[in-house]
Amino acid sequence: MSEPAPRRLLYVLDRFPSDTLNFVYNEIRALEDEGFAIDIVSLMPAVSVPEEARDFLSRTSNLRPLSARELIGAFLHYLLRRPLTLLGLMIRVPLDNDSPRKGLKSLAHLAVGVAFAHRMRNRREPIHAHFAFKACLAALCASRLNGNPYSFTAHGSATVYPPSRYSLASKLRGAAFVVAVSDYNARVIRELCPELTADRILVNRTGIRLA
Repeated sequence: MSEPAPRRLLYVLDRFPSDTLNFVYNEIRALEDEGFAIDIVSLMPAVSVPEEARDFLSRTSNLRPLSARELIGAFLHYLLRRPLTLLGLMIRVPLDNDSPRKGLKSLAHLAVGVAFAHRMRNRREPIHAHFAFKACLAALCASRLNGNPYSFTAHGSATVYPPSRYSLASKLRGAAFVVAVSDYNARVIRELCPELTADRILVNRTGIRLA
């Protein structure tokens, strides 16, 4: 009898690998030990790679640099196939911010997200992002435009510090589940998105055990 095919997951991060992401390395390795097949996409190429992450470098696909041709092609693809969904993203994502400056910046992030969705358009596995920033928006775009379920781990300032939040309510509403790194983090998420039910907020504490 042949062994069952491994369960596939797609991880997306803003820049991977990098010096400060040892918790992601450990998470991916633990999932692979449990039988998952993990593919990794980095929105930007790695700059500084620690020795412990060298094995991730060759197996990570980089989205950028993006050519104008690819970016325009991605938008045309969805304008023809999912025009209302694409238009909804282009309206909701910038409006889901507390300043025009952040709204305009979110539109630039959205362009990268649409390009990511287009690159991943033939894949249907769940997507998990780390940090509630550009990679999370890319996962949201792929979910809305392609149908992939997505989740993300909400770390630090992009969640709890208002000036660093970009379209956070949209990201929370669309997620299958959200991983909070502390009880405080989870409480902020519940306050920001009351419609996110308790079973969709998981707490996985990231830090050093003191006792």
